[in-house]
Amino acid sequence: MTETPPSQGSQEPATAGSVRAFTAEPVPRPLTPLIGRVQETEATLAFLANPDLRLLTLTGPGGVGKTRLALRTASLVTESAGWSVVFVNLSSVPDASLVRSAIAQALGVPVGDQSTLMARLVTTIGESRLLLVLDNFEHVISDAVVVVELLSHCPGVKALVTSRMPLHIQGEQEFPVQPLVPPLPGAANDVVSLAANEAVALFVQRARAAAPEFTLNERNADVVAEICSRLDGLPLALELAAARIKIFTADSLLKRLNDRLGVLTGGPRDLPSRQRTMRDAIRWSYDLLSLDEQVVFRRLAIFSGSFSLGAATDIVDFTVENGDPSDGPVDVLDSMLSLLDKSLIIRVDQGENEYRFRMLETIREFGLGRLNEAGETDVARRRLLRFYTDLVVSFEFDLIGPNQHIILRRLDQEVGNLRLALQTGLDLDSAASVHGLRLASGLWRYWLVRGQLSEGSRWLSRSLNAATNVPVGVRALALNNLGNLALELSQNTKAHACYMQSMELYESIDDNSGMGDELNNMGLLELIQGKFDAARGLLEQSLAIRRQIGDTIALPNTLSNLGDIACFEEDYDLSETYHVEALAIRREIGNKRGIALSLSNLGMV
Repeated sequence: MTETPPSQGSQEPATAGSVRAFTAEPVPRPLTPLIGRVQETEATLAFLANPDLRLLTLTGPGGVGKTRLALRTASLVTESAGWSVVFVNLSSVPDASLVRSAIAQALGVPVGDQSTLMARLVTTIGESRLLLVLDNFEHVISDAVVVVELLSHCPGVKALVTSRMPLHIQGEQEFPVQPLVPPLPGAANDVVSLAANEAVALFVQRARAAAPEFTLNERNADVVAEICSRLDGLPLALELAAARIKIFTADSLLKRLNDRLGVLTGGPRDLPSRQRTMRDAIRWSYDLLSLDEQVVFRRLAIFSGSFSLGAATDIVDFTVENGDPSDGPVDVLDSMLSLLDKSLIIRVDQGENEYRFRMLETIREFGLGRLNEAGETDVARRRLLRFYTDLVVSFEFDLIGPNQHIILRRLDQEVGNLRLALQTGLDLDSAASVHGLRLASGLWRYWLVRGQLSEGSRWLSRSLNAATNVPVGVRALALNNLGNLALELSQNTKAHACYMQSMELYESIDDNSGMGDELNNMGLLELIQGKFDAARGLLEQSLAIRRQIGDTIALPNTLSNLGDIACFEEDYDLSETYHVEALAIRREIGNKRGIALSLSNLGMV
């Protein structure tokens, strides 16, 4: 799309003096071609073509490509007769009070007396059709009123602003610039399809600039795709990483991305200093934050993947013992709104009833560094562990009820945080190990339904080995659930050992419900091995206990197992009786997976 902004105000051409002034500093022409951004360019031109829109702000994190998009748009507008374009680079302006001076210099207007400068700018521009590109506005945003004054007095002016945050003035249209979309992690892609991916194309272009012999081929395609994915498709990160191809193979570079900020350095000398390393690009944004915002930012970095507002509020708002009073409780909601504005967190997919948020991984790595420097890493990890332990334990019955699909989706969204919490239980002290064991135990059914049995078994085994000073009931339940996973993995010997240990612990605290569970599970093991008499004896004991205590959640399992024995022994009437009762209970409690199993069993009968 090449449509340019329509005229506002007078259609008379600018005076000769005005045109000469507007061209005092030509719009910069980048020395490398712009990769992709076709849709974004069309969108910016469409916004500017709207006669009712005067101010368009391109927002996004440092290094996302806001300036390149603005320059591309400006170059297309320049090609339109009757429009002047002036580019104002604000990155070197040290103080917000000098924004007017920077605009004047770009227009070729002598700065002179500051008190009359705005009036002289308005007079110079007059009613000319002018696209004013204001680049890197974020650090002088306190003087955004300058933009309002110019637009109010110069009806032919439109402003295209790049900033890591919106200006928050009337009439502003924000356009968030997103990173390039990288290939999906782990996806099987051929070289041709990968070469067409914009993130990969940018990486390859910059890699070949550093090492002309570099090519995308069958041997390195998957690695390059993984590099682009690990860097979130962030253009500056891709360019800095690609420059390292001169000294690293793609495989070596990927391995070094565990320390992204240490690798992403050495940008071109003609780039602003803040963009020669990824760390400096992020620090530029970080330094613009208030103290409270810096605290929330570094604490939000603890999340692995996306997070909910509820999780952020619960985990991030804490006071460090013997710490700086400024590091105490903070307004998480207001700070998150500001971090969103400043592109340090982004809003991602919507959950069932709320939005979720995340940090780009390079930004998160910077935040984790600040968290560690503040001495808050262990505190934040411990709070994250407790939050997700309580969350998962609260889902115990929902995982077999009518809302199971909702809970499974929620846990899918949290899986990165769940893994981090599980690792925290292994890494920290005894108290953390107990929470970690409860979490690992509570997740067994999630791993089962999602078919990730081996991972669930590994976490639970490691948590059992690491946990100390564990309440008897907690350890007994964890052993039971580990046995359940082992049974699903056909590890019958291990399952039997877990059930026996769990039974002994439940007996030691006279826990009838727990003993009913183990009798059922050991009976199921005997059933699987074809030992029907032994299985029936154990299952009937379990059935009696479960009826006595009214355990409707677990009762259908025992009924189903007894129904299977009757079916194998060709007592179909008895089998049907057991399965019909199990089905009725499962329907009553809304256990969809159980309903499916009961219906399948009845079909077999």
